[in-house]
Amino acid sequence: MAGVPHSVPAVADMSPVSHAHLVGAMFDSSTHVGVAQFRVGTVAVTVLDTAVPVTFSSALPDSSYEVFIQPKSPVSVSTSASALTTDGFMLNLSAGVNATFSYLAIGVP
Repeated sequence: MAGVPHSVPAVADMSPVSHAHLVGAMFDSSTHVGVAQFRVGTVAVTVLDTAVPVTFSSALPDSSYEVFIQPKSPVSVSTSASALTTDGFMLNLSAGVNATFSYLAIGVP
């Protein structure tokens, strides 16, 4: 976006322990108008699961955030997030499946 100031720290200075940690650390220490904080991670589900609680590594300031969910392998299942709290959310599946999903929770100021 033209005219929107932002900065992102050098990846080498972050000492990441995983991709999720790296993305979270970069967004936490970056400045970008319109974005408060981020939480990223993965959650594995089984064919018996149709709702799974997801807990963040650290709480967000409030429950005003958006959740984006992406399967890590091809699956035919719909997903949604509900019961958003500062500590996490409930991942809902339209059917049970053995799969892993990535999530990105974006807080807005």
